Amino acid sequence: MNINNIDNKLRNSFHFVQNDIIALENKQHELLDRIERVERFLMRQAVQPVRKQVIEYVGNRETREIHKPDCILARGIDQRSQIVFASKHNALQAGFSECVCLY
Repeated sequence: MNINNIDNKLRNSFHFVQNDIIALENKQHELLDRIERVERFLMRQAVQPVRKQVIEYVGNRETREIHKPDCILARGIDQRSQIVFASKHNALQAGFSECVCLY
C-alpha cells in the first residue's frame, strides 16, 4: 500500500467521523428541544393560578427548588422567579427539588 492510498483512507475516515459528529450534534439539539417542550408542558400542568388556590409550595425558577410558603428562602425569591405549585408531586414532576424546609 502506498502513501497516497493510506492518506486517502485516512481522509475518508476523518470525513466519516466528522459527519457522525455533525449528526450527533443535530440529534442532541433535537433532544434538547424536545426536553424543553416537555418541561414547558409540565410547568403548565403543574402551575395553578394563585387566586384559585391555597399556596402549598413556592418554587424558584432559577434554583429549581421548592419551599414551604413560610420558608425564609421562599420569601426571598424575586417575584419574576417565583412559581406556585398546588402539590409537591406537581413540583417534583416539573423537575424541581426539595428545600431542606420540606424534610
